[in-house]
Amino acid sequence: MMKRRIALLTCLLFLSFNAFSQSVEEARAALERGEPEVALDTYLTLIDEKPDDIDALQGGAMLSLQFGMADLAIELSLQLANAGATAFDRESVQTANDIILQARSAFEPWIGDAIDAASAYQPEEQVVVEDWDLLTRE
Repeated sequence: MMKRRIALLTCLLFLSFNAFSQSVEEARAALERGEPEVALDTYLTLIDEKPDDIDALQGGAMLSLQFGMADLAIELSLQLANAGATAFDRESVQTANDIILQARSAFEPWIGDAIDAASAYQPEEQVVVEDWDLLTRE
């Protein structure tokens, strides 16, 4: 009886892994057909099923970046870096870092403009700024 259960569990695990591998191949095939939206959706579904899969994370992060979804690209890249580090996969960690750097560049102009606007003050506010300077020095 125990041997049957072990055999059944082994078969289920194999079928589950095989189905997951086929889904990664489906995402790649969608890219080859020129359907990147379908590929991204497939990768995101795979990531929901198996959050530490390096292939799905890398594909999802790269496509997110391509579609201009920098926040999603960074999120998936962080997951990719963690999964790569856990698996001792230096190449996937480097890929994650590269994607993060590219995605950050999409934010930088906007962030710089927001910081400039927030830190700008009018000439009539000069007295307040000078008083603040004096208070913080003491």
